[in-house]
Amino acid sequence: MKSNFARLIDIICDEEKIERKSFSDDWSHKLTRNGRTAFITGYQFALNPASSKELAQDKALTYSVLDDAGVPAAVHEFLPSFTEESEKAFPYQAVYEACMKEAGEVVLKDNYGTGGNKVFRISDPETYVRTLKKIWDASYAASLSPFYDIEEEVRVVILDGEGRLFIKKERQTVIGDGSSTVEELVSIEPEKKEALGILTSGEKKRVPAMGEKVCLNWKHNLGQGATGVVVEDEDLKKELTDIARSAQKALGLRFCSVDIVRVNGKRMVLEVNGGVMMEHFAGQSEACFETAKSIYRDAILRML
Repeated sequence: MKSNFARLIDIICDEEKIERKSFSDDWSHKLTRNGRTAFITGYQFALNPASSKELAQDKALTYSVLDDAGVPAAVHEFLPSFTEESEKAFPYQAVYEACMKEAGEVVLKDNYGTGGNKVFRISDPETYVRTLKKIWDASYAASLSPFYDIEEEVRVVILDGEGRLFIKKERQTVIGDGSSTVEELVSIEPEKKEALGILTSGEKKRVPAMGEKVCLNWKHNLGQGATGVVVEDEDLKKELTDIARSAQKALGLRFCSVDIVRVNGKRMVLEVNGGVMMEHFAGQSEACFETAKSIYRDAILRML
């Protein structure tokens, strides 16, 4: 069965009379029209320079470049996999202690990961070391951040400086009744049962107060249960566009998505994605599918 993304590319090419040939089970698409050819590989469109794509895939490097440009951004410290020699030279423990001092908890990630995979919330040094080695088994490097208590996260899809889509990521929640545990509250809503695999045993057994809203995942990823809600507030969209455009310009990108979070009332860039994925959003409704198609259509036409 084709993914929403592959279906969108098919439809756009049919409507715009673009010749399309796919490779590796729709992982890459060769698009040709009027003697001009361009590729889409993964979710990377032929609009961004190769060096900028590489930069955006590196979370720690992205933070360094944004910080240098004066763009407010979440700290991501680079943690390369070590040999015995580099372990002695690189301050792995000092970086951890600095982040812990700032927030009391840290978030450890695959420095090149996507979708909220290999992202861990950590509060003790033993777990830090063990998890760091686990990430290094699958990746060249990790990145470390202080834990941010995120009040709101919005993904902005931006094309040539224009904010085209603003998706507020709303996590799954349950509302306390003063007597039921979180586990019991989740069991009433079957569509939320997957969240039980994310919660700790203590979180499952806790009894929330009457009316208390409990988020079932500290991550905001759409692929991990969050729902994308389109932002309609024009003032907020303008504020978000200004931040996203600054990030886009600093990284030298034309087409990208920028995750912007609000922490303690202030907004900053969490991550930037050079590949624009709207797979989960497009699957939410026919209207969402059409919105994604409009954005991808414009990107494809600018490629060709």
